[in-house]
Amino acid sequence: MNTREVPLLASISWIRNAFHLIARRPLAVFVGAAILSLLTTIPAWIEYLLKYFIPAGDTLQYVMALVGAAFLFLVWLPMFGGYFRLMHRVAHEPETARWSPTQLMEPYSIQRMALRLAGFFILFALGYGLVLALFRWVGLPDDFLQRPTLTDIKLMPLLVTGFMMALITALLGIGLGEIAVANHKVSDAFGTGFRGFVKNFKTFFTGALLIPILAAVVMLIWSGVVFLILWPISKLPSATTELAVGLISWLSSLPFVAFLFALLYSVWQDVVAAEIVHDEII
Repeated sequence: MNTREVPLLASISWIRNAFHLIARRPLAVFVGAAILSLLTTIPAWIEYLLKYFIPAGDTLQYVMALVGAAFLFLVWLPMFGGYFRLMHRVAHEPETARWSPTQLMEPYSIQRMALRLAGFFILFALGYGLVLALFRWVGLPDDFLQRPTLTDIKLMPLLVTGFMMALITALLGIGLGEIAVANHKVSDAFGTGFRGFVKNFKTFFTGALLIPILAAVVMLIWSGVVFLILWPISKLPSATTELAVGLISWLSSLPFVAFLFALLYSVWQDVVAAEIVHDEII
């Protein structure tokens, strides 16, 4: 699929559009994020139950490795695409966006979409691992790609980290949209993502430097809000406090999940979807 060249500071509009997208149907967006977040706890519950039937040891570890891999491949990764499709509904048909889990499971009902989503994320992870291995092979230290702190900014790690974040944003945003919304092949999704990255390298690189700064500011403000909520709760009995802290900490993570997917959708919509007609969208 064709991509288009966007302005240098398009990342600012991506951020703005992400917030607008969430605001259109906040209940559907946040409940969807909550479902995705809760899914991550299922392997832990399975392990807890299996302990009653399988003695702790290597056997249990092997079983849990198989269960975790199957859960990741068959459930979690395809539902990423379902959540991305929910963002598409919010953008174009907000009245049809619901907080029902069935909307997150749409990739299972569309030909080969669930398998393509799982394959896309697995290949993406393998590619990322190969890049890190390449950096280490040429002699770079293990902490080379660590994000520089404000007190220890080094130019080369900053540039490489910015490049990697730009590439990840382009491939994830464009590639996920190509499969989750248009149901294209995995190879086509990577090809479109890479073309979009090359055509808009300066835009993605600028965004890779701006978005973490904004995220840090928002995280600081949100952390202050969470602290103000947790402080009076800390005066409660210990058992109640632990439960409340865990619940509030989980709830506080949902806006970041929602914003991440809304941002990735805004990237795809701007770089790719603006070039196609609505009939091409499944």
